[in-house]
Amino acid sequence: MKKLCLGLCFMMGFFLTGCSMSSHSSTSAMMSTTPQHTKMDMTDSVLQNFDAIQLSGIFPSQKNGSTPDQVIKRFGDATTRDFSYLDGISSTTLTWKQLPLASDYRLLVSFVDDHAISKSLINKKLTPRTPITLKRFDAITIDSTYTTENAREEFGEPNGINITVVNGSTKTLYSWTQTNQDATESSLTLTFKNDLATTKSQSNLK
Repeated sequence: MKKLCLGLCFMMGFFLTGCSMSSHSSTSAMMSTTPQHTKMDMTDSVLQNFDAIQLSGIFPSQKNGSTPDQVIKRFGDATTRDFSYLDGISSTTLTWKQLPLASDYRLLVSFVDDHAISKSLINKKLTPRTPITLKRFDAITIDSTYTTENAREEFGEPNGINITVVNGSTKTLYSWTQTNQDATESSLTLTFKNDLATTKSQSNLK
């Protein structure tokens, strides 16, 4: 079961960094069976809807995450549905390549036994609140004092968010990308466990 959680985290990490990977899972386009799926209310923010997706672990006592029907009711029909099977456990990932009324966003939600265990939200068009520098990166503490709220206040909404429940703990991955003055791209990635920063990494920050 641990292998499944790690595999799903690894897969979501690839989506957040814009990479692609091959898979043995099968993919089929979602077809609408009823025309009355509820789209996101225009007054609700994407993040509010994303935060409303409840996650759980894969063990029977932990299965209290949102169901596929609940997520589809909130966001409308998914673009694709991917199935995978590992160590006797089946999982399903729903992907929205463009969210209704928010086409810059891409959403992925993974389920085991119809309960959400991982979710990712991606918007490559977002830019940091202020330029991220190597000095600001060095100032980020990973001593159990720096929170997801601190990160959002300092850098703005991330380009990529991935949240997964692993062994009863919530693991959150935030990533920001920016274009430097020399037209190169740089990035910052922070990982949180139960809302506290545990690791940080950067690429090409000046």
